Amino acid sequence: MSRLMLCTAALYSLVSPRLIAAAPFPGCRIPSKLAGGQPTAEAFSVSDQTPDSLPFVTRNGTTLLVDGAPFHFAGFNNYYMPTYAADPNLNERTQDVDVVFAESEQLGLTVLRTWAFADGPQWNSIQPSLGQLDERVLSEGLDYVMAQACQHGLRVVLTLTNYLTAYGGMQTWVQWFGGKSVQEFYTNPTIVSAFKTYVKKIVNRRNSITGVLYRDDPTIMAWDLANEPYVLGDASGEVLKNWVKDMSAYVKSIDPAHLVMVSSWGYFGASTPELQPENPFDLTWRGIGNNAGIYSADPLCKGEDWVAINELDDIDIASVHIYTEFWPICTEDCKFNLNQTEPQTLQANLGVQGYWALCSLKCKEHFLKNWLRLHFEVAAQRLDKPVVIGEFGAQLPMADRIGIYQAIYDEILDAATDGLPAAGSMFWILQPATHNDYDGYSIYTDPSRYPHDPKPIQPIPSPTTCDGGNSTEDFWGATLYLACSAQQIHAPFNTSDDVWSDGWQESIGLITNQTSALNAM
Repeated sequence: MSRLMLCTAALYSLVSPRLIAAAPFPGCRIPSKLAGGQPTAEAFSVSDQTPDSLPFVTRNGTTLLVDGAPFHFAGFNNYYMPTYAADPNLNERTQDVDVVFAESEQLGLTVLRTWAFADGPQWNSIQPSLGQLDERVLSEGLDYVMAQACQHGLRVVLTLTNYLTAYGGMQTWVQWFGGKSVQEFYTNPTIVSAFKTYVKKIVNRRNSITGVLYRDDPTIMAWDLANEPYVLGDASGEVLKNWVKDMSAYVKSIDPAHLVMVSSWGYFGASTPELQPENPFDLTWRGIGNNAGIYSADPLCKGEDWVAINELDDIDIASVHIYTEFWPICTEDCKFNLNQTEPQTLQANLGVQGYWALCSLKCKEHFLKNWLRLHFEVAAQRLDKPVVIGEFGAQLPMADRIGIYQAIYDEILDAATDGLPAAGSMFWILQPATHNDYDGYSIYTDPSRYPHDPKPIQPIPSPTTCDGGNSTEDFWGATLYLACSAQQIHAPFNTSDDVWSDGWQESIGLITNQTSALNAM
């Protein structure tokens, strides 16, 4: 056991006595040179043995099954692993990807969601130009991740493209064909055909390390057609539904053994008008520009109809994504009444650090539990399919993160215990201590990422230069105003508490407890 593994194991023995580390799947066949030391080019050779003893994840109605037994899971997201694993210098592999695998095993996590695409002229792109796949990146990146996932007891959800611009995705496909709108990805027959060709190459690929065809690899739990697909401005939801219908049928035609899903947000649409008032609703992220509508919880004009998409015959798993930072507007029950014409009263709560939020943590917890329970009930009554929280996360302060994780994990366990189709969840995002927290959602297990460093409520800025002012004067009195305001805020700064880091062990403990509870079901 490496020094990292020893330290990590010692850490988790303190955090959660219930921790049960994941184990390699029976039948994983990895060349011995990958078992220790630095992987070499010689290690990337086809094995003539396949993981025949590992059963596929299947579905019977609302239940995921493994070898006939119900399968519930706690998992995680890490989208960049195939790209980083292909680092020619092996630095990103050994210092990032391998560390994530080790940490996921220590946490007992059993499902990884990652991306089986990287398009356009970027570092370690899988498809640097249209139709041209980089064999080195595939063999040293995606193949390596799949082989190591088997070794670390992880099933894998492979996402095939992305609505957002990260790692190429739909935007790059449309640009390759000279399109003017991302919506052409769904409607242009030439683009659709080209994307199917790419999907076929991935599905029919033979892993250069294990020798197993991807379509025959039970390590794969599901194909994920797209990450968070939207069709902005389409209130009917028909464009996305038709694309999902066509693409899911195509994937099933070339790989009937694996499950298929699409990573939607979970908004109720035109097919269920009675459920639309249950959606979260927020217009504060709307704006003028290319990002207008992308991040707001505005379910009416995003082109998503969760029920219509997941009723399709070739979709096996219904997915929901949850980020409560996009739900800042709340009424009494954390919902925005779409049928009310009069102005509505909003809750405003002063946070510990003095920042105003229109939705308190308690309100968000209450809403998301009801929101999830409604999806589980609709899936049981109408879809006859399991529900997975494909992504969820919570930014700091730590109390907010703990509250959101606790609420989601509790509702999954409660719903599953009640016989509802709550299959599992995958948090965003597990990362090593060396990786920057670019979006504020990173889960680290290294104590060095949680320094005790209390910060004041709101730092007073330097004097402001405005009309008629100069660099040495505070013309508008902003400094005096902020100083006065700080005296009135009834949230005094406690120099002994660090609301951003203190309690991080509890957040890790929630994850390990959830894995233990679901693994025992």
